[in-house]
Amino acid sequence: MRNTIHVLCVVLVCFAHPGRATPSMHFEVASHGMATVEINLTFSTPSPDSIVRFVVLPFELSPRHSISKPDDIELSVVVNRENYALLTTIVPGSATSVRVRIENAFNLIDERAKNRVKFQFDLSHPNFRRHASLRNQAFTISTFDIQIKLPKRYGEDELSFEPAKNIWEKVEPGTYAIEKKEVSGKLVYLAFPSPFGDSKNVAQIAIGLVAGIVTMLLGSSFLIRRRVGKSTLLAVLVLSLAGLALTYYFFNTLADPIGFLAWVIGIALPWTVAPFVCIWYLVRLSYDAEISGEVFVDEQRAQFVEVKLCSRTESGVEEVSRKTVNELGKYRFYIWCGRKSKTIFIQIDESGLEPKNSSDHLIERKSRQQVEQLKLARIPLKPLQTAQATAG
Repeated sequence: MRNTIHVLCVVLVCFAHPGRATPSMHFEVASHGMATVEINLTFSTPSPDSIVRFVVLPFELSPRHSISKPDDIELSVVVNRENYALLTTIVPGSATSVRVRIENAFNLIDERAKNRVKFQFDLSHPNFRRHASLRNQAFTISTFDIQIKLPKRYGEDELSFEPAKNIWEKVEPGTYAIEKKEVSGKLVYLAFPSPFGDSKNVAQIAIGLVAGIVTMLLGSSFLIRRRVGKSTLLAVLVLSLAGLALTYYFFNTLADPIGFLAWVIGIALPWTVAPFVCIWYLVRLSYDAEISGEVFVDEQRAQFVEVKLCSRTESGVEEVSRKTVNELGKYRFYIWCGRKSKTIFIQIDESGLEPKNSSDHLIERKSRQQVEQLKLARIPLKPLQTAQATAG
């Protein structure tokens, strides 16, 4: 059988008006700033053989486009370049019309300065001029009746048309059509207020709220001092994962994902580590032991005194950690025990103070040990004259 190729031009959604034997396209707004196109190709005279045609589209197909078509036709994208695409299709000769739908066909033009977006097509096909003779062949389809359905109703003063508004037909509220004889070889567009602003505001509020809560909890001194309970850590873990999921969702659905990312990255980066921190601390809570105590110097609460946490092992004494007591002379250590018990003690050998060791304490995971108070005395300085005599 002889094959005939049909070339389709796709934008949002294309369809044919009942009773018309002319190709038509119907455009609608899809998600994340893209258009979905449904194209209807009509044939006035049935053929006993398959039909092969070329179709010239007045826009470049996006990398994310997806084409739905009847199973009994073949369709492929031959050329896809700036401002146009060339398709071929093989259609059964008995078919009087063919309907093709293209999801995520192309990106709407985003005019941020005017807070609007628009469908725009240059039907003079300036980048197709090297193949102009092909466009004029009987087996090529390059002009269509166009219908555009807006995402909602807008006032007439909110819309901008090219050609002039009086050339367009208002099919129903929010839907406008124009015949191919009015647009052939011309620039065509319909601009309308951006429907994506509200979504972006919701995205910013949601992400900002989650980020704020997580940042407050993570950045507080409670976490630094390990005074956060298991329930709080679980809450931070869930919130931070929700924040990351929201970021991923809005990045893939908003009309301006790069702009959204530029806004959110400064907020999101500090808490992207939150899940890892929470998981780490949740594990530590199950295998750590807590050791705390107080230090006094000359019956006063010590300040600026360094204490050492030491562990007794088979090979001797091992220093585990050290820190300076707080303004109340208190200290707190967390030590990883795993599944084994350990023998620990506190050691102080600060210059100018009598050295002191606490008693030994046997600890295991999840245990809390309060070390007895360590009372130190300052080492008295030698009299000045004695030191001078010694020097002489």
